[in-house]
Amino acid sequence: MANGDSIPTLGTIDLPVKIGGSSITQKFTVAEIDAPAVLGYDFLHKNKCNLDLGFGILTINGIKMNCMKLSQMPSVFKVSINEKMTIPAHTEMIVNATIQGDSSHIMDAIVEPVMSNHTSNLLIAKALVDPSQGQVPLRIANLTDEEQTVFKSTCTAVCESVDMTQRCEDTCKVSQMITKENSDDIPMYLQDMFERSSSNLSESQVDELKQVLVQHKSTFSKTKDDLGRATAIQHKINTGTATPVKLQPRRLPFHKREEADKEVQRLLDCGIIEPSKSPWSTSLVLVKKKDSSTRICTDFRILNSKTIKDSYPLPRIDDSLDALRGSKWFSVLDLSSGYFQVEMDPQDKEKTAFSTSKGLFHFNVMAMGLCNGVATFQRLMEYVLAGLNWETCLIYIDDIIIFADSFESHLKRLDEVLGRIATNGLKVAPKKCHLFQKRVSFLGHIVSEEGISTDTEKIETVKSWPSPKNIKEVRSFLGTCSYYRRFIKDFATIAKPLHKLTEKNVHPFLVRTDHGALNWLLRFKNPEGQMARWLEVLNTYNFEVQHRPGRLHGNADGLSRRPCYPCSHCNKQDQKEFTNTELEGCIRMAKTNDDIEDQNTEDETQWIQQKTTEEIIQAQKSDEILGKLYQMKTESKDKPKWGDIAIQNPIFKRQWLDTITNVTVNQLLVPSCWTKDILQLLHNNPTSGHLGIHKTVARDWDEQLPWAFMAYRSSVHESTKFSPCKLMLGREIELPIDLIYGPHPQHEDFIDKTQVVNEHMIQITQNMWKVHEKARQNMVNASENQKKQYDIKSYQHSYQKRNVVWLYTPTRVKNISPKLQRKWDGPYFIVTVLSDVTYKIQKNPSSRSQVVHHDRLKPYYGEVNNWVI
Repeated sequence: MANGDSIPTLGTIDLPVKIGGSSITQKFTVAEIDAPAVLGYDFLHKNKCNLDLGFGILTINGIKMNCMKLSQMPSVFKVSINEKMTIPAHTEMIVNATIQGDSSHIMDAIVEPVMSNHTSNLLIAKALVDPSQGQVPLRIANLTDEEQTVFKSTCTAVCESVDMTQRCEDTCKVSQMITKENSDDIPMYLQDMFERSSSNLSESQVDELKQVLVQHKSTFSKTKDDLGRATAIQHKINTGTATPVKLQPRRLPFHKREEADKEVQRLLDCGIIEPSKSPWSTSLVLVKKKDSSTRICTDFRILNSKTIKDSYPLPRIDDSLDALRGSKWFSVLDLSSGYFQVEMDPQDKEKTAFSTSKGLFHFNVMAMGLCNGVATFQRLMEYVLAGLNWETCLIYIDDIIIFADSFESHLKRLDEVLGRIATNGLKVAPKKCHLFQKRVSFLGHIVSEEGISTDTEKIETVKSWPSPKNIKEVRSFLGTCSYYRRFIKDFATIAKPLHKLTEKNVHPFLVRTDHGALNWLLRFKNPEGQMARWLEVLNTYNFEVQHRPGRLHGNADGLSRRPCYPCSHCNKQDQKEFTNTELEGCIRMAKTNDDIEDQNTEDETQWIQQKTTEEIIQAQKSDEILGKLYQMKTESKDKPKWGDIAIQNPIFKRQWLDTITNVTVNQLLVPSCWTKDILQLLHNNPTSGHLGIHKTVARDWDEQLPWAFMAYRSSVHESTKFSPCKLMLGREIELPIDLIYGPHPQHEDFIDKTQVVNEHMIQITQNMWKVHEKARQNMVNASENQKKQYDIKSYQHSYQKRNVVWLYTPTRVKNISPKLQRKWDGPYFIVTVLSDVTYKIQKNPSSRSQVVHHDRLKPYYGEVNNWVI
């Protein structure tokens, strides 16, 4: 239906439809609806229909025709009751009804009932009437146990003009259809199951199946509330001497309270629950089923923890599947709300009590969520089908599969199983039953004549499984995959890496990083926000963070820490190890003990670029002094025998005896071209004792401040071209050289010293005026020069009134990367030009204006609103 409701259908039929001058054959679905007939989208699409509702014209296959509403048709009229009337229970009445419209031109018509909510409990008989007077009789029967009220002007039927001869023929056809329908004798609630089950059968086999279904029609539930009740085995809850537990009711969302109350009332009407005075109480839980309907469950976790467990076994799945080998026909039966068909032991009903907004209730039947419910149900089903299990059918809780190698055998087994179910008071859900199938789904597998295969839906679930992020998810994934391990070759080998992840005492892994702040990451207290979410994810891993300085990350940072010998900065920052022991020994002559060598020379001295043996030999031969000695020692006929000079490998070295260790030491003779570098390294090394000015400054920096001030006050400024002392005092600062040569020159012939002082003051004043005037001129020149240099890279853009511009607004927004934030806002338009560099702008007529510098503006070239223009 248009509102989403489903209605039962009686079947389909092909009928000729005459519209205008055309006759079209259309397939109709027969159902009990208010309208006589409905032409849907399939008819419109098939016949290329175009419906113009404004002009009331329908075009079919290029032919146009006028349309009228039902009330405008001269042959069909609505029939309504004249006045309010009440029909007692089990009573039939004939009442007068009024025809809505002018029916004076109609002599013969038939009255047919209209199904609506107001007349759903009444039967209105079809009758042949004369509507020419505007009044027709209606025959109404109330077969219910309560009186029914029909209000005034209620539309109860339609009156349609008929041709007597044609109508008689139609009546005969309808009678034949009704007779045929009654002969089938298949209830409406079994029609869908019957059609599904007949797809693989011949006509004779369909008739045989029909007889079995008609015989056992009471075994199938007519509605979801039509449940059976088995009394052979009752469910018991053995809690021993446990104390009753009472839980506070959980608060339900407001939009679910009405839904929960309706479901509780439904269970109460069906006798599934009843009011209780139990000392036990648990919470109510609403669960959505696959069909979006609501199922009431209860939180029995505490009750289950106090219950002694039932060890009744379930059949092995592999044994059940192997028992189906060689079968060709399969039927799957499923009970209607199977748990609700098992009675509770009267002594244990109160233990299932739960609280709702309507009060306290307990279950009369076995509730879902009880720990021993599966064992009780399996015991009941094996009792009901005793002697048939494993031979005629298989039972796995509430799922029953009947199997056979021939139709006749299968039909007999189906009849026997349905008989056993009916005898024990159980009922089957027809929507979940599939009879006489060649291929069915059972226990997560597809069973057919060819054998057992995997269920494609389960395979798709495994394919789309998200990557596990913790041990629990890995185990869940392995459990799902292991269900089909018999179909996967070498499954154990493939799944071995995943199984390793689930083992205990897994060796933790080490995170070694140069980011020292990560050391406190795992010790962070009271994390919030993004930090808390990251820690929650990281806590699922067993790892340790270890800090290592970046200079020690040679393996990971090798490319970025590649030696760069020509660079003086690298020589200072990255310490290089010498491979040439002779040159290293020459530098370490100043060592006093091994500790100084290990702790200072290797770690703190500046190292020079290493030299190869060939480079050392070549440098010695090229040296002015060593070259001659080397030539005399190697090439002359009379080679001098110097006891303290020797050639080894073949490097020129000096030999001397260490008086402390009595060991002969070979020391490299350094060429003069390397002397400066080696002496500089030895001088700047902390072990040499030459600390330079750094130690002195660190000790008496406050005593050096006057000298620093003197240097600043006597320095000539770049813009004024004068020193600060000259501008402030009119003279230069007195330097030590002035004190050496005495004070300001005074002539002894000046008797009046007062005159000398006055002249000196006048001279100083004149000098200060000249200096200040010259300084001002120099500052103007410097300002112009600075402006000239600044304007080289300055691009000023002049704007006019009403011009559209962008505004630079480098604001930061939290939780958004600066790279993703817009730095230019707009567009704005120029309201007023205040100067060459300042403008008043406004974003829209209702916003506030603001004054900005032209450096924050740039032209806007996009489309603008009309109010800007």
